[in-house]
Amino acid sequence: MQRYLSKIILLFFCFCSVVNIHAQSYGSIGGIITDSKTGEPLTGATIQIANTQFGTITDLDGIFDIKDLNPGSYNLTIRYISYQDVTLDISVEPQKKTVVNVEMSDATQNLQGVVVIALMKQNTDIALLSSVKKSLLLQSGISAQQISKTQDSDASAVIRRIPGISLIDNKFVMVRGLAQRYNNVWINNSGVPSSEADSRAFSFDIIPSSQLDNMIVIKSPAPEIPADFSGGFIQIQTKDIPEKNSYSISVGTTINDQTHFNTAYIAEGGATDFLGFDNGFRGKNLSYKDRLDNSDKDLVTQFTQKGLNNNWKIRSVKPIADLKLNGAYNRRFNHDNGKESALMAAINYTEGWKTYSDMKNARYGIYNSVADKPEYLYSYNDDRYDRNWRLGGMLNYTFSPSNGNKFEFKNIFNQLASDRYTKRTGYQFISGHYDQEKYEYHYSSRTTYSGQLTGTHTKERMKLDWSAGYAYANKNQPDRRIINRSENGFTEDIHFGEMQVDQNEILREFSRLNENIFSGGINFRHDFALGKLKPVLKAGAYTEYRKRDFKTRSFYYRWNSNNLPEDFSYRDVVSQILIPENYDADKL
Repeated sequence: MQRYLSKIILLFFCFCSVVNIHAQSYGSIGGIITDSKTGEPLTGATIQIANTQFGTITDLDGIFDIKDLNPGSYNLTIRYISYQDVTLDISVEPQKKTVVNVEMSDATQNLQGVVVIALMKQNTDIALLSSVKKSLLLQSGISAQQISKTQDSDASAVIRRIPGISLIDNKFVMVRGLAQRYNNVWINNSGVPSSEADSRAFSFDIIPSSQLDNMIVIKSPAPEIPADFSGGFIQIQTKDIPEKNSYSISVGTTINDQTHFNTAYIAEGGATDFLGFDNGFRGKNLSYKDRLDNSDKDLVTQFTQKGLNNNWKIRSVKPIADLKLNGAYNRRFNHDNGKESALMAAINYTEGWKTYSDMKNARYGIYNSVADKPEYLYSYNDDRYDRNWRLGGMLNYTFSPSNGNKFEFKNIFNQLASDRYTKRTGYQFISGHYDQEKYEYHYSSRTTYSGQLTGTHTKERMKLDWSAGYAYANKNQPDRRIINRSENGFTEDIHFGEMQVDQNEILREFSRLNENIFSGGINFRHDFALGKLKPVLKAGAYTEYRKRDFKTRSFYYRWNSNNLPEDFSYRDVVSQILIPENYDADKL
């Protein structure tokens, strides 16, 4: 046994010695590649060793490193678009790193006056980071290449990956700790409307991540962007020219063990809910537009019976899984005389469920120093059941009649809806302790459209771009219903300890917001070369017209106690109070 053990130990040391000798025989080549004029590092330059498979590219700082090379002489070739190739003879020694720092020269001096003009895309990580690094502005962003590696479904999930960004309600953006109203958002160089009635707040969950080309957050002022922001200026670009012809169809699903195959509660809905909008099922009868005259008994009876949807029933379901559908069509067309055009179309649809159980909703009052414990003004536990739909589409057309000129027509449309039922139980402590029950029926839908016609014209050191856009946003919240019940806290009352609904504690609310934006802008840039100085001249103009229309209306249920049983307010609201025989001016 000792003899075998000795052989194993000997073989192990021999193996380690061979590995060590082998490792000691290797060398490496490394260095930095820069521009000979500006000294800027060149990101993405390729370094290839002739007649071998060894090679690499430079990182964001222009640094490269090729390891594990046998000692000897090598022929090294360095290439970068629009720069002259560099070929070097390099010697590699064992256990040493041969440092090669190369300054590459512009290749335009060999082109005999031919100028190649191209439009830079920023849908890759290297292109975007290189643009951010060279920019004179304080900015950061994320590209389509990085987005494609994530499971993010919409722009709100994407933008939180950018440093300095945080989200409110999973849809509103805070930049550098400043609320959403201090930020400004553009889609394809045009303003976008707000989905909130009382603030300037763009909902980022509206845009699917599959439609994004890049997102950039600018944190410093510039001539080409409006100055009405103090947090950040957010530019969203949708996809334009595809790299190749393609079409795709994908079907996906997700399952959450806290939601799916478990019981959820939802209110009755309309036939078009699955498309993301209400077909009038939850609406009020349009014949009752003016303020109701409660003294007109006939009008009150007609309205309570026919003016509103009186179906308050809740049904239970067991969601199986969420559904995701996506389709895309990309096509490039090559015309005569070098003209080029491209078409990109996409459609997406999602249906999802979410269950939130036993959520704490509380507010602290004055600390109880006697009992040495916190006291709540109210403390509730919420059970919430959400059902969400999204239907979206994108249609972009690009035409390039010549090198350096490009026209684009971009359209993006999204329809979202959310149907939510919440049951809240807990207590309120103001003048005393009262147990409470609250129920909320909440449906809302949002519509957004953004369309732009843009042009970009580049000639040598000059660049001119212009845009004309229209955007529309709608938020519809039809028939939000709330029921509040409180415990009877009067000890002398025969109903002491029972749950009661008071007058005005059954509420129905309707609201609708529409916003339209017409915008136009033009920007000019000229780059000068005065020896080592390279000044830039920028000029531009932007105009915008906004129109907002917001309407809201509320209804409260009241009843005549003289014409109803004494225990009427203690009955079950849905099955015993809000029933057809009670919809009468003399009762409810």
